[in-house]
Amino acid sequence: MHHRGRKDMKRFTVGGRFAVFLLAGLLIMPVPARAADVNTATSNPVFGNSSNPNAENWPGPTVATANNFTLNVNASVSGNASGAYASASGGPNTAEASYNTVNINADVSGTIRGGWASATESATASHNTIVLNQGIVGGSGKVIAGGTAVGDATTGSMIRIADSNTVTINGGTVLAPVIYGGLAVNNNAATSAGMSANNNTITIASSTTPLDLSATSLVGGGLSRLSSSSYTTFLASQLSDATYTGNTLEVKRADVTVANLINFQKLNFYVPDTFNVRTDSMLSITENGTVNIDGATVCVGIEGGGSTVAVGDKITLIDASRTGVTLSAANLTNGGSEGMVGVSKKLTFDLTTSGDLLRANILTIEGADSGGQIGTQLKSLTESRVSGIGMLTQGADMLATQGIPQLRASAGNGSGPAVFGVMGGQSLRYNSGSHVDVDGFNLATGLGWNFALNEGKNGNLLLGAFFESGWGSYDSHNSFSSGSVKGDGDTEYYGGGILARYDTAPIGPGNIYLETSFRAGKVESDYSSSDFLNSSFTGKVDFDSSSAYYGAHAGIGYIWNISEASSLDMYTKYLWTRQDSDSVTIEGDSIRFKAMDSHRWRTGAKFSHALATDSGLVFTPYVGAAYEHEFDSKARATANGDAIDAPDVKGGTGIGELGFSFKPSATSGFSVDLGMQGYTGKREGVGGSFQLKFEF
Repeated sequence: MHHRGRKDMKRFTVGGRFAVFLLAGLLIMPVPARAADVNTATSNPVFGNSSNPNAENWPGPTVATANNFTLNVNASVSGNASGAYASASGGPNTAEASYNTVNINADVSGTIRGGWASATESATASHNTIVLNQGIVGGSGKVIAGGTAVGDATTGSMIRIADSNTVTINGGTVLAPVIYGGLAVNNNAATSAGMSANNNTITIASSTTPLDLSATSLVGGGLSRLSSSSYTTFLASQLSDATYTGNTLEVKRADVTVANLINFQKLNFYVPDTFNVRTDSMLSITENGTVNIDGATVCVGIEGGGSTVAVGDKITLIDASRTGVTLSAANLTNGGSEGMVGVSKKLTFDLTTSGDLLRANILTIEGADSGGQIGTQLKSLTESRVSGIGMLTQGADMLATQGIPQLRASAGNGSGPAVFGVMGGQSLRYNSGSHVDVDGFNLATGLGWNFALNEGKNGNLLLGAFFESGWGSYDSHNSFSSGSVKGDGDTEYYGGGILARYDTAPIGPGNIYLETSFRAGKVESDYSSSDFLNSSFTGKVDFDSSSAYYGAHAGIGYIWNISEASSLDMYTKYLWTRQDSDSVTIEGDSIRFKAMDSHRWRTGAKFSHALATDSGLVFTPYVGAAYEHEFDSKARATANGDAIDAPDVKGGTGIGELGFSFKPSATSGFSVDLGMQGYTGKREGVGGSFQLKFEF
């Protein structure tokens, strides 16, 4: 997947649960400072944080949350490594170690835990993360667990929760006998009620880093009543009064070998595009191993781009054919029978178990040209481009209809220089066959000089330069018969340009003017959607896009001075904006966004009337209307060379505006303008503008 570098400052949330845990820890007891990243060898256990009062009958909770530390390349640890450790001893106690992260880039010979909670009454270790990148990790009796909740109560409440933890394996040599997604332990208890290891995930990631798991068992949710601290024997199937549901194994690289596979309710196989259906398997089991995936849901996706998988191929998902291997795979569900090839094709498959091989048989492969859901999904990708061109056209409108006239008024008949600044915000819907909602803010500022030609007898020439930028967010919406795809993202641009305007000498009760501008810069957009069919099994697709932009406009108008205080500006303008091409890779598919052009013609008029007060302040309200026609603005793109359905906003838009400007006095070089705009048609919504100008 092509990951995006989204600007986190624009959209973020803070979890209330985290805040409660942190506040509880601060109020009840001092929490030691988070351990720094480990860069050298140590024989001591290392923790992101620890909370351990060791007091008899301790009445309150101990909390260790939101820690994050890394074992770096040159480090090695002969002890244990944990993201956080929360322990409460004696009496009725509770402990929580959640939302912690450990990144392993070095050798660790001890046990590795994302979060470790130990208490008599209630222990919770949830939402912890371990990322194994490289190194030799584990050893005899030393396990790896995303979250471990442990205690030794024999009576009363015995809550042990190890839910929603994650272990991601990118590479390395794993000597630990077991990797648990989550592990709940109640030592010596007569019952396992109150214990859970639910919704944990182990991911074997797509990576070129060498990986050896052949000595290691994978257990999604582990439950134990053992007194041993090693927990290398997993008894999940014997604890009927505990819960261990929703655990997921994701396999995103081929030819991985493991010792045993136990207690996963969902298996997601994401087949690399280099997979050879005749010789490769996704997962193999070592001799005398065990696979127990009874009742599991199996999903299959294939990396796009260079994949050669075809209808009729049989993909070996699990090879349990080695000597002594036991395969139990009854009542499997094939994930709704649908999967994806990258993001541009849909496949259907069924599952067969034959000769100790679990296989996915490819029944159909459907491309974007068949329309339906796949075509709609791909169209959603291009709507990030609609948001980009939308922001750019708003910037062009602001410059042409507000910035240049204000700069001309500010510069007067002198030689300048005059300074102008104009900013505006808008919330618009672009009807593109589906629709894209864009909320944005635009800014332009610059300098201009006005030159009286032949002392004004031949008119006046205004020349200027400006800087511009804009930023905003968008939501896109596509609906089809079986569902919908919604996307969202952020867009920003920055650039600059030059402008010119020529005003003739008076012709009748007014004068004609000609104007033009040229602009260039860079526009960036990102995109995210969680509605894609079975893409990476979570439906999550995201990418970043960046390209150059260019624009120009030309206009002609006539300003009719109806009276000394009233005027009518009648104009027609052509505006061109171009967003250059770009390419991204998503799930192995090559998506190419072609250059996108907007060609618009706008005709309108604005009436203004100046009102002078006794204090000298000049207040000028105005009202205007315009009609605009977009001739193109089509977001064309291809997926692996095949055309994607292109959204466009070709058509007409009616625009109304209302506002006022004021100056401290008729001779002041300073003025402020406030306005509002309304849009209906291909563009729908409202906008507001604020203009500031100053003449030296």
